[in-house]
Amino acid sequence: MSRAEKAWGVKHEKASKSLAQAVAEYRRRYNRPPPLGFDKWWEYVQQHKVLLPDEYDRIYHDIEPFWAIEPAELAKSQSHLETQAGSFTVVSNAGKISVEVQLSSTDPDGVEAVTANYGLKKRAEDQAELLKAVQEYLPDFRATFANDKLPSQIVTAHMRDAAVQAARQGKILDHTTLESKGRVGWAAACDRSSALAKYRSPPVPDITAVWSNSSKSLVHNHPATMDACRNPSLIHLSGLLQSQNPHPPAASLLPSFTTCTTTLHNDILSVPAGDLRSMYSGGPAWNQKQHSKLHWRGTSAGTLYDAAHPRWNLTHRVRLVEAANSNGGEVYVLPGAENRLETIGSCERVETGWLNEEWVDVKFIGRPLGCEGGKGEHSMCAELEKRFEFMPKWEDEEQATQWKYLIDIDEVGCSSRFRRLLNSRSLVLKATIHPEWYTDRIQPWLHYIPLKYDYSDLYDILAFFLGDVQGKVNGHDAMAASIGAGGRKWATTYWRGEDMVAYAFRSG
Repeated sequence: MSRAEKAWGVKHEKASKSLAQAVAEYRRRYNRPPPLGFDKWWEYVQQHKVLLPDEYDRIYHDIEPFWAIEPAELAKSQSHLETQAGSFTVVSNAGKISVEVQLSSTDPDGVEAVTANYGLKKRAEDQAELLKAVQEYLPDFRATFANDKLPSQIVTAHMRDAAVQAARQGKILDHTTLESKGRVGWAAACDRSSALAKYRSPPVPDITAVWSNSSKSLVHNHPATMDACRNPSLIHLSGLLQSQNPHPPAASLLPSFTTCTTTLHNDILSVPAGDLRSMYSGGPAWNQKQHSKLHWRGTSAGTLYDAAHPRWNLTHRVRLVEAANSNGGEVYVLPGAENRLETIGSCERVETGWLNEEWVDVKFIGRPLGCEGGKGEHSMCAELEKRFEFMPKWEDEEQATQWKYLIDIDEVGCSSRFRRLLNSRSLVLKATIHPEWYTDRIQPWLHYIPLKYDYSDLYDILAFFLGDVQGKVNGHDAMAASIGAGGRKWATTYWRGEDMVAYAFRSG
């Protein structure tokens, strides 16, 4: 944690303090001059006190391969994307921002379609409204969100790498020559030397072995843990990757925007403008919170529960709720240490039921979702109801912020609650496969605690903060409070509307 604090300080010390420094840093990082209008962007950043003005590598990563595509071909692909049902296009024309929406074409008068279309229109309006603050400075463009809440573009690693190489050489590629034959499945999106590329179908992880493994480690590099090319087990552990069909990869690079992506997708990441409404007012001070347990409430939506996806029990939401409510068996837990000079001892075997009773409060709410296929007692919904307890309703802000420890996990795609959880003054643990627009601008172990996607370090982290499982070692309550306060400060300083505008402005 001290290393995280030092890294955060160094990042700020090196941050550009003038337009000239920002231009020089842009050239150093990307080996090309910044785009036209960069001075206006810098002016906005300075006026609105947007910090870390150099940390936008994600934008460059997403846009770079498209510089190798013939503009006419890119415009053709753009026009095709705009016709897709359930998409919307943000239009910048002569200094004015507007939005065009393609509503769902399936049973448009049905209750589900009406609800979905209302949500789509609202998200489209939010995205357009965000850019209106700087519309007079933006060039003309059309940006289509083919699926604004989930990533949809999958291309082969060969295609993307060839485009990036050509872009760096200032060349234009004929996209028809980029098709890579013989690559199938998610591995097609990875380099041939990657761990995932070694398998036609990655092996199914043994979840029970996670808890019986005495070999322990914590997350050092959180973005690296999100990379399925390095971590093949994510294909089975993520509800999104389990349920999406990656066959076949796209035949060309399509400039599709989204607010949620993965390392396997090639969508252009933007900001989820609707998250501006997702904020707690603050929650009680740390010492006034009523509960010291880890807390989570959420729906079962996170994958598809049907015969076509028989490994739904491995997906992220099911695994968390199942593990947190288990009463049988034992798990290995890494004991805490009272100071940084003390050597941590060997793992201790602890009864799972005791840990969950003392440290964890995790439940599904409402009714089973994502399981609508089938009928009667043999339906998947009935199976979920037999297997899990579903609490009757959502908690209000006052109830939700009374817990010192909160966990944030993925929804079907990205979590929409991370911002408000950080604002609660609680310590937030986060497990995700999704790099987000702020990933380069937040510091794990300083603003939140990164968690492995298989949750194998969950009880070790809780032992460190809550104390030794045998009661022999004190916990680190003050440190937990400090990280909770740091998360709130970050959310109110680096995740404001102005920070999201700065990201979207720089992407324009």
